[in-house]
Amino acid sequence: MKVYISGPMTGVPENEYKLAFAEVENELRYRGHSVFNPARLEMNGFGNEEHIAINFAAITICDAVFLMKGWKENAGAVRKYYFARAHNKKTYERIEDIDEPQTE
Repeated sequence: MKVYISGPMTGVPENEYKLAFAEVENELRYRGHSVFNPARLEMNGFGNEEHIAINFAAITICDAVFLMKGWKENAGAVRKYYFARAHNKKTYERIEDIDEPQTE
C-alpha cells in the first residue's frame, strides 16, 4: 500500500519532527508499504499554500494517509485529513491497523 505520512511539523523543532516522521516511515517500510514522507522535502522559498498543494498532490497518488500523534492540533495535518477523506483515501492513526501491503 502507498501511505502518506501526516503529522505536526509547524512549531516543532526540525530535528524532532524529522526523527518522528523517519521512525514512522521506517516502520511502514518494514511492514512492506511504500511511503511518502513529507518531512524529507526541502522546500525553502515556497509558501505554506505551495507546500499544501504539493502534499495534496502526493495524497492523491497514495492509497492511505497515516496520521501521527498530535495531528488534530495541527492545521496543516487537519487540512490533509479532510482532503484525504474527500478523495476516498483510507486514514489511520495506528500503524497496526493499516491493511497488508498490496501486491501489484
